[in-house]
Amino acid sequence: MNPIEIKEPFYQIGIDFVGPLPSTKKKKRYIIVAMDYLTKWPEARVVTRDTAEETAKFIYEEIICRHGCPRKIISDRGIHFKNRLIESLTERFNIKHNFSTSYHPQTNGLVERFNKTLCEALAKLSTNNDWDKKIPSILFAYRNKVHSSTKVKPFFLVYSRKVRYFDNNDPSDNERVIELLEDLPSIRRKAKEEILRAQSKQKEY
Repeated sequence: MNPIEIKEPFYQIGIDFVGPLPSTKKKKRYIIVAMDYLTKWPEARVVTRDTAEETAKFIYEEIICRHGCPRKIISDRGIHFKNRLIESLTERFNIKHNFSTSYHPQTNGLVERFNKTLCEALAKLSTNNDWDKKIPSILFAYRNKVHSSTKVKPFFLVYSRKVRYFDNNDPSDNERVIELLEDLPSIRRKAKEEILRAQSKQKEY
């Protein structure tokens, strides 16, 4: 399998569903998840059903309106992804929709690995009917942890700054801000190199 070409943040997105899970108090049973292939930034939304309508709303509201239109979306061939509604959405916003296959399920392996991390965290942090309340905290933690492929935190690759915690001082140093902005292209370039290196190692195995 050839390495996946990644040109810029949110150029290529992987998307998947987790569930069915134990029903929450609000009758939610699924999580729809997306992951940016460059920055490794995850998005997730708790939903009642795994339908085309929920998928379309998630792509538009959480991806397009928040991060801009991706060039590519990768998903499996489930009916919530492969349908006329999603086809119309991707055509309207000029997004190429690629599907993973049973022969190459690793095509969307990035999202599947995050799903595993997400489920493990939910098992540790929640009871059967309150897991939906833990999703924001899990996303926050993942976005602010150094990723094994890029060697950089997703938050920094997206926002070009460190996350501000409760005890952080106000970053008022203009020189530091300028330095971060100037460094960001090289940091993203290094992140791409780390991704290609990781893909090369996976290919060897």
